[in-house]
Parts: sequence; C-alpha cells; structure tokens
Amino acid sequence: TTKTDSGGNLTFRKMLSRTSSLIAGSVPRTALRALSVRGFADWSHVPAAPLDPILGMSQRFQADTDPRKVNVSIGAYRTDEGKPLVLNVIKKAEKLLLDNDSLNKEYLPQRGDVTYAQLCQKMLFGEDSALLKEGRVATAQTLSGTGALRLGAEFVKRYAPGTAVYISNPTWGTHNSIMDQAGVPYKPYRYWDA
Repeated sequence: TTKTDSGGNLTFRKMLSRTSSLIAGSVPRTALRALSVRGFADWSHVPAAPLDPILGMSQRFQADTDPRKVNVSIGAYRTDEGKPLVLNVIKKAEKLLLDNDSLNKEYLPQRGDVTYAQLCQKMLFGEDSALLKEGRVATAQTLSGTGALRLGAEFVKRYAPGTAVYISNPTWGTHNSIMDQAGVPYKPYRYWDA
C-alpha cells in the first residue's frame, strides 16, 4: 500500500524507500544510509531564502483574494484568466521543432550548441569584432539567466579571485544574492537612464 499525507501526497519516507529499493543494487550501503530521513533532518537549521522582490510580489498577488487584482509584477504576457499566454508564433516555432525529425536530439557538448554560441557572439560583439577574430571570447550555453550568473560567478571565483563584477542598477533581486553566495565582490553600474 502507498502511504500518503493529509494532502494525498506520497510520504517522503515511502518515496525514499522506493528510490532506495531501485538503486540498492548499484549503490554502496553506506551511501544509502546517508540518504536516510534522519540525514535530511540535519538541514533544518538552514534559513529560508528571502522572497525575491519581483517574484515575491507575484506570490503575494497569488495569495490576494481581491477579484479586482492585476498582476503587474513580472513582464510576461497573460490571458484574461491570469495564465501565461503562449504567443501563436511560439506555438508555430515549437511545432516546427517538434515535427522536424532531422534535428539532433542528442546531448549537447558541455559548453552547449557550438553554432548557437557563435551566433550569440556575433550578435553581442558584431560580425567584425576584433575580440572574436582573435579568439578571445568564450561562450557557454546555460539553462537560464540565473544559471548563467551562477556559472559565471563560480568561474570568476575560481580563476579571478577578488575580481569584482559589475551588475546593473536596477537589476533582478537574485543577481546580487548569487554573487554574495558565490563569494564574488560586485559593484553597481547605472542602467541606461534609470
């Protein structure tokens, strides 16, 4: 039988037990002990991260019961019901990708799609950039802007310790905290005429 909590969800212990059973043949017993429920309880001293100012506003919007509310916190298109609006052009592009059997569905190299990276470099630095011609630009494809910042912060921390990075002001609330958590010093620069 499957044990569930009051919300109908599998209990953590049951999920851990199932996972342990599946991997028990290939993982040493000491490693399985490290995955015990007791081991996870040791993380209880970790404080919750503060709400991001913009995403936190979105969470407060979700909790607000006023029927007249309008979500202006995140720059995303929404339907009249407040759901994310997927533009028709995006739907068409997704269908083209889905229907194209000639596309490579294999894992990308560690630094990402080479052609995509080269096109990004040309877009950012210009076709005739001396930096590109001299091979002085490196590009790595990441999963998100947050992922890119964290990867960049780790790179700076490891290969240019003590070097400050510049972050636009204004910026997303997470950008400064990513540098703080990575131990990378940062300085603000004024963004346009903000």
